[in-house]
Amino acid sequence: MKMGIGNVLNSLMEKNNLCGAVVFAALFHTQNPSFTGNQIIEMLNNANIPTDLTGHGDIEKMASYFGWKAKGTDAAGLALTLKGNSEKRFNALLGYVNQGWIPVIGMKTNGGKIELTGSTQHWVAVVGIGESDDGRFIDIFNPYDDSVTRYLWDIFYESLSINWYAKGDNHTYDYNALVLLGLPSQTIEPRPAPKNNQPVPY
Repeated sequence: MKMGIGNVLNSLMEKNNLCGAVVFAALFHTQNPSFTGNQIIEMLNNANIPTDLTGHGDIEKMASYFGWKAKGTDAAGLALTLKGNSEKRFNALLGYVNQGWIPVIGMKTNGGKIELTGSTQHWVAVVGIGESDDGRFIDIFNPYDDSVTRYLWDIFYESLSINWYAKGDNHTYDYNALVLLGLPSQTIEPRPAPKNNQPVPY
């Protein structure tokens, strides 16, 4: 299932580590098909919102700029993470999806069976999760190939649970970065950036 972003944006993403921005652009495009992925990225750039090597806060800024809900920290102000064994991570993601959130997960860029790209952790979006006759599954939008793919949970978890290393740090992390996105209550038209290129809050 194509999300409709296009190969030009994929090429930019592979060159400039735009995976976080491509994930958000793809999700936004599904709700606002009159906007192409490239237009969304350009609008973010014009608003001085980082689109390359994005972290939790950058994805939250993208969502806020376009009127979406976003949650990247917990009640204590700490960055949200996905951690625990296979059962805990599956139930956590299922719970978020059932609450209406779209989980965006940071994964290691090599290892496992999920094709990724880039030199840092890679962002993917969970657009479906559940159980079927074949077992537990998860539907992932991966900006690497601009498509939604269904994986058996065990196969996905094999890639999800591979620890990644922070740049310049030898410490091994046993969690994945996590940002939750929520659709606005209605389709919106994003506001153009003002002349000073500062984001316009809704």
